[in-house]
Amino acid sequence: EADREVAAYNTGHKQLDAFRRSIFRATLSFIHRTLKTNFFVPEKHALAFRLDPAYLADLGPDFTADLPPERPFRVTYFHGRHGVGYHIGFSDIARGGWRTIVTQTRDDYVTVANTVFRENYVLAHTQHLKNKDIYEGGSKLVVVLRAPDVRGKERLNQLLYKIQYGFVNAFLDIFVSRDGKVAHPRVVDYYGEDEAIELGPDENMHDRMIETIAELSVKRGYVLGIGIMSSKVVGINHKQYGVTSTGVVKFAEIAMREQGIDIRRDPFSVKFTGGPNGDVAGNALRLLLERCPRVAIRLIVDGTGALVDTNGLDRGALSRIALKEDVEGFDPARLSPGGFLLYRNIRRTEGLRELYKRVEQTAVGPVETWVTLDEFYREFADLLFTVPADLFIPAGGRPETVDRSNWERFFGPDGTPTVRVIVEGANSFITPDARALLQGKGIVVIRDASANKCGVISSSYEIIANLLLREHEFLARKEEYIRDVLAILEQRAANEAELIFRRHREANGKATFTEISDAISVEINAHYARLFEFFQARPELCLQPLYRRALLAHLPRIIREHPTFRVRIKTLPPKYRAAMLAVEIAASIVYRGGFERHFEEDLKDYVARMFA
Repeated sequence: EADREVAAYNTGHKQLDAFRRSIFRATLSFIHRTLKTNFFVPEKHALAFRLDPAYLADLGPDFTADLPPERPFRVTYFHGRHGVGYHIGFSDIARGGWRTIVTQTRDDYVTVANTVFRENYVLAHTQHLKNKDIYEGGSKLVVVLRAPDVRGKERLNQLLYKIQYGFVNAFLDIFVSRDGKVAHPRVVDYYGEDEAIELGPDENMHDRMIETIAELSVKRGYVLGIGIMSSKVVGINHKQYGVTSTGVVKFAEIAMREQGIDIRRDPFSVKFTGGPNGDVAGNALRLLLERCPRVAIRLIVDGTGALVDTNGLDRGALSRIALKEDVEGFDPARLSPGGFLLYRNIRRTEGLRELYKRVEQTAVGPVETWVTLDEFYREFADLLFTVPADLFIPAGGRPETVDRSNWERFFGPDGTPTVRVIVEGANSFITPDARALLQGKGIVVIRDASANKCGVISSSYEIIANLLLREHEFLARKEEYIRDVLAILEQRAANEAELIFRRHREANGKATFTEISDAISVEINAHYARLFEFFQARPELCLQPLYRRALLAHLPRIIREHPTFRVRIKTLPPKYRAAMLAVEIAASIVYRGGFERHFEEDLKDYVARMFA
């Protein structure tokens, strides 16, 4: 009846009536498509509305035209006194980071709030492609904090923690459940199922809040307990163990092997963006120095400056700053003649001119000069394109640094490329159209969703530890557990890298590396969705000996081989058993092949062959 009233609404003012009908329709859709809300909870920190994504179809194609075509599994909207946010997930069990964008003027807030849904949607969709090797699909929580005229870090952090604390409590209001029904009696729940959603740290998520969220989850009885959040004290520190870089370097090793270079024996050259003190760049640098005796690191560009030596930077001097300092901490006396260091943070003023320090090594030793602002940025911005190297690892830097407007700068005047292989350690460093153009000119590009996927895989195994091990058990066996996880990461990266190059050869180069990467993600996710539905409808299968072997194959060796830990898979939520089993079989189908098309008839035989 309300729909008919809206459709018939007419005051004789055509444009105004059309505008009002749009608002009325959106409001009705919001009400119709709300599956859970804490709106009626008397004491709440923020509002939360878990929506059926079908509301996107209600809004029409004009609203969704600039979004990826796949529709999410859930959308949750949060509204608080100091901002708004969305959690978007592309699978029932999903994981992804929590990013908070701080805005400090009204115009900034309005601009970001109007685009945050699209940003979140694209991030969550990319995460879903990246999460193909784990039982959690992709998701993202992006919050916009309104902090007008806030001065000082302490006051800003107070507002940041306030909105994060409020939104996680609203999250727990609607997602803490018992046997499929929301626990809080005043929460409206038309969905009627347990929902396991995992979060992780992203922009403006501090260690203090990570631990607070984990404690709140336990206190309020969330199904995952401390497993709601990764990168905890009881977890796997990404920087300490280099989990993301483990995958990046493995992809680089296989990509270079395809170019006829064995990086563990042969000479080759590399250039980086990203600070040597950072997680991805620092650990990739460490691994290359440890494993590759003849590697020449020719360029490192980060936020503090640019370090160049076409003969290869001194290994000892690099080792001293790796994971400790940025490039400005490098000793310029260890450069070879012609090598130089541009300092971004060391400057002086002469009259109206701002000058930047530049130190170049010469035959008589380091020579210090000062360059103008224009000279600094002209050279600084040009180096990643012009310094020649066999391998380029963008492991830091702004998104979309390389795009349609500048990709050709990777080629000299005669058309010779300054790089042969690019392995994206940083997210979205190269735009999709620039990737396609670079590959069209013969450069191998391994995209971010493949190359840096091991970070999220590690986070998934941290949550598995939280689910299957008690805190003291994990801490007592932490190093052994992490060794097992690192071995899994190496294998997952190798599986995909080898498949990408095999398919590229089979297609005679007609499919690009990034197209193949995307296709692999889509295939695994499609198999996973079908298998998850199959096992969720037949939960008893997961613990039968045949399928139990496949489920155990997904777990670290210490879990598989320790009798006390192995039997605990019975205590996992049924959804989790179904999801772990589904992703292990789905990944095997794509990476190893051999699965016929008659699903139910062939599944049992396939699992018996592959997980004997």
